Amino acid sequence: RGRVIHYLEEAGIGSKPYFPTIHLQPFYIEQFGYRKGDFPIAERIAEQTLAIPFYTELTESEIDYVGTKLQEAIEKAQ
Repeated sequence: RGRVIHYLEEAGIGSKPYFPTIHLQPFYIEQFGYRKGDFPIAERIAEQTLAIPFYTELTESEIDYVGTKLQEAIEKAQ
């Protein structure tokens, strides 16, 4: 994910890690005592997710550009 984010950044596309696990947010840790490892599948997915641009004003050409660069980034990161 880090390499993909870096490649997208070089292509002028903002991206960042996405969807942190809720059970590891401070409120849930303090309120319920959750710890890393309590929900390993959710944690693994959270470590792999990526936010890319998504908003209503994206043009078709911008969507195509993001898609193309994302595909290239994934191929290069493997």
